[in-house]
Amino acid sequence: MRNPITGLDMNALPEFIKTALRTFIPGELHITRTCDFDVLIIMLDGELIFHEDGKRVSLRPGQWYIQRAGLFQQGKEPSNSPRYYYIHFHGVFSTEETLQTLPLAGAVETEPLLPLLRELFNVERSFHCNRVACNALFFSVLSRLHGSRFAASRSQRLLRKMENYLTHHYMHPHTLKKMAREFQLSHTYITRIFRQQLAITPHQYLTKLRIDQACQMMQDTNHPINDIAFEVGYQDVSSFFRAFTRQKNCAPSKWREWAHY
Repeated sequence: MRNPITGLDMNALPEFIKTALRTFIPGELHITRTCDFDVLIIMLDGELIFHEDGKRVSLRPGQWYIQRAGLFQQGKEPSNSPRYYYIHFHGVFSTEETLQTLPLAGAVETEPLLPLLRELFNVERSFHCNRVACNALFFSVLSRLHGSRFAASRSQRLLRKMENYLTHHYMHPHTLKKMAREFQLSHTYITRIFRQQLAITPHQYLTKLRIDQACQMMQDTNHPINDIAFEVGYQDVSSFFRAFTRQKNCAPSKWREWAHY
């Protein structure tokens, strides 16, 4: 038995197809079909009712829902005058529920989202329409939906602030101690948040930031590796070499050689 799909993989770029604003007349049924594309529905008014592979789905204002390709959708009962935006796309889906997946359904404040949806609608119909512009706006819509997952949780909001802090201060010594003072939190509490939300420690997160930046510098500059170690926040070269080898399974010099090959 295959694992159930949990959401859209936000690390795999989806492909936009088309969008429209849809309004049902009173008593109208959802179309019966099996699509070869995915459909993102963002509800504005009314109630949309359909059955998907035999399961009844009811959507109301402020909800989003993704109809996946290959599932049988059927209008068995009238919907209650729904009005919604839909976006056809091709996406990649995941069987693992992580912070990098967008759930198949959720709630969002539609008012802040409407300008993006209207712009996507207008750009697609513009004489100067191009796929890059449409996809860019579509990605922004998905990003807003993904971000709405974190709106209600204090620990998730705090995590985002700490991630932002580390992104801008990873190169300084004693970064984690300074972050704890900045947020007036204990190291134990910070570690608990990172473990709960990301399944890693703050030190592992900081190490990844530093090693990723070191790799970027080895690709983009001619700086000696020892200098790069200090520039990304390591106080001694041996610590950098150990951390780099654990992360990349090779020495920095070998990685640079492969990157420039």
